[in-house]
Amino acid sequence: MNDWVFFSNGLPMVPVTDLYYNESLGTLKASTFGRGIWWGDSYSPCQPFVSLGGSSNGRNFYQSSGTIETTQQLPPTFGPDNTYRAGQVIRIKPGFSSLKGSKVKAVIGPCGQGVVNASGVIMTKSEKLSIQ
Repeated sequence: MNDWVFFSNGLPMVPVTDLYYNESLGTLKASTFGRGIWWGDSYSPCQPFVSLGGSSNGRNFYQSSGTIETTQQLPPTFGPDNTYRAGQVIRIKPGFSSLKGSKVKAVIGPCGQGVVNASGVIMTKSEKLSIQ
């Protein structure tokens, strides 16, 4: 990895006052100003296939070296913001919904290349981004 990786999955948009990484448990904890303690699993390398479903809240970044398939539902509330980056194909499958107030970014590109530099909603039908 040669760049910063976007890794805020579920982290509130508030100042972080301290970080604690527990290597044996594979967890990262962050103390936040006014929102308590946030914690999550540590960053893991890219998988060749990622399948996503269910409700998605908060800011989430998903990446795969090959394919991402999603049937996630992003509710019509402030904040759902999902970014998908895959090396080959992103499939938006039946059951997927992104309602008013949510954001979706879908980018074809390699893993571990830092923050996706895009704004708004990017969902175009192409050979690599498949909306079924």
